[in-house]
Amino acid sequence: TLGAGALVHPALEGGRVAIAAGALRAAYDAAQGRISIERLGLDLAGPHLEVAGTIDGVGDGVLTGGWPSAVDLAGELHLADVPADALAGYWPERLAPHSRSWVTEHIHDGIVTEAAAQVSAHIDLARDAAKPVRVDRFAGTLAYRNLTVDYFKPLEPLRGVDGSGSFDRAHLDLVPTAGAVKGMRLTGGAAKLAKLDTNDEEIAIDFGIKG
Repeated sequence: TLGAGALVHPALEGGRVAIAAGALRAAYDAAQGRISIERLGLDLAGPHLEVAGTIDGVGDGVLTGGWPSAVDLAGELHLADVPADALAGYWPERLAPHSRSWVTEHIHDGIVTEAAAQVSAHIDLARDAAKPVRVDRFAGTLAYRNLTVDYFKPLEPLRGVDGSGSFDRAHLDLVPTAGAVKGMRLTGGAAKLAKLDTNDEEIAIDFGIKG
């Protein structure tokens, strides 16, 4: 059981995330150099995070003060009840940065009721590492309620948007089931963003509107 505190890391916006309480169940296999996280549950003072996965490359000396030069992470993340305007604080800048930038700049208000992601990454812990973090996989799904979405600024945004979506490092697909713009109701469709891992992003929007 974990008490109140904070998760502190320079990759996080503001450098820290407050933790109200938590629980950790994990195992260490010295022969394989692996830490298995069976469950890490964190109450983030409203939002809730669940993590399960492995950390490989730890080595057999970590309990005596030895520190690995690099580790490989793989796991599943589940994040619930996150206000859309607070997403940037929970999404490290180096994890799919182009997707993060689009989401945090264009999506506001409302709440992400659930987000699930599969993540794998190589972490180089050397002080002079040329690339400290290499993300090999980042993909998942999300559900949301009552968002405001600015697809094309300065055009009027969609408001009260409910729906679901899927994402990876290069793509973000949003499938709203409700929403409105200038008194007209959204009746279906999708917004598909591509090439988010480049500086040449693309967006294709096909919405049904009834008014």
